[in-house]
Amino acid sequence: MAVELTLPTISPQAMTLESVGPITLVLGSVISIAPTITTNPTISGTAKVGETLTATAGDTTGTPPPTSTLKWQRSDNGTSGWSDISGATGTTYVLVSADESKYLRVEQTATNIAGSVTATSASTSQIESAFTGLLDDYSGATAAYSLRLLRGEYSGSAIRVRRADDNAEQDIGFRNNDLDTSALATFSLGSDCFVVTWYEQSGASGAANMTQSTASNQPKIYDGASQSVLMDNEKPAIDFDYSNTHHFSASPTNWNSIVDDTNHTISMVYNLNQYNSPRSTLYNIANEVSGGEGDTLIAMARSAGLRIGFFDKSEGIITKTAGFISTIGGAQNGVQYLVTSIYDTTDLNSFANSTIEDNNTSNPEAPKTANKFFIGANSNSGNPMDGKLQEFIIWNVDQTSNRSGIETNINDHYSIY
Repeated sequence: MAVELTLPTISPQAMTLESVGPITLVLGSVISIAPTITTNPTISGTAKVGETLTATAGDTTGTPPPTSTLKWQRSDNGTSGWSDISGATGTTYVLVSADESKYLRVEQTATNIAGSVTATSASTSQIESAFTGLLDDYSGATAAYSLRLLRGEYSGSAIRVRRADDNAEQDIGFRNNDLDTSALATFSLGSDCFVVTWYEQSGASGAANMTQSTASNQPKIYDGASQSVLMDNEKPAIDFDYSNTHHFSASPTNWNSIVDDTNHTISMVYNLNQYNSPRSTLYNIANEVSGGEGDTLIAMARSAGLRIGFFDKSEGIITKTAGFISTIGGAQNGVQYLVTSIYDTTDLNSFANSTIEDNNTSNPEAPKTANKFFIGANSNSGNPMDGKLQEFIIWNVDQTSNRSGIETNINDHYSIY
């Protein structure tokens, strides 16, 4: 409420002062106070192209209460030369290609009738380029399992693990595009950890995760005694113990497109403890019918090598086939390999560490109506794997023209050869 104050008439006191009549002052009920920003604005989020940053305005004081606005700014070095980003005035900002290798901050301006004031956040770290995974560069995958991130748009975890001492389970994601080994070690509490689920990363319609619900059959990923993640060539690896029949199986709904009966490519990174005995099965995609017969695609260690091919199970044993065998010969026990097999209607070409090992020409029957998909064992859970596996990918296309690029990408990550 306004208050009137009337002063009496003032007589002149000097030659320069005339008589002044009554003066009325009106004092408002509110005194305006200029704004201040008491805490600087902040930025949260991942500093990588394609990610979203979020700005939180700093606290303000002033009378009347000030209104805050935000502006996102960009700099080449993070300390000077800041310039406003056109149209970027919201609380969130999606990093674009123009931000790559730059630095960002947010400027807050607080305003009321008494004035305005600005404050800036700390600079972000240098903005990283958008992640481009193997499956971004080479599309068409129908099944993809790895302990590294394979696709930029994949937002799921790598694996789900079970802690042995209390059977608690937890998803383990990625950190810097690799398995988050710190999260795994923290969850372990010094206990062994086993893989319950190996998540599928291709995103293909109908694709399915690899799972193992039986605790005794779950492959191992963390050793409690040594308190360490299991590794192969300094990269995380899933360990399959033959004596415990460790293996996974999947039940995708895209059976007819997992492995096309005309073209497909399979790449895997593995390390077998021995090739002669036991007969380790790396993978098996089968059409099981009554009596255990049917077409099957399998990779199995035998006779100091790895045999990959299509087989008619009615023939009874792996050496008698209605299809053919492409052999990775001279394989060494306890050595990490990258093996790629490409089937282009008539030929099955097999490559070990980017060198062709075998070429077979035939016209085999692929499992066109498959109903079993195993990693680490055959379709009857037999001949389990004895060794480590880090990556397994199926493309439902002939990747002959891209094989070199695919293998370079994989080898750059795992340093196999």
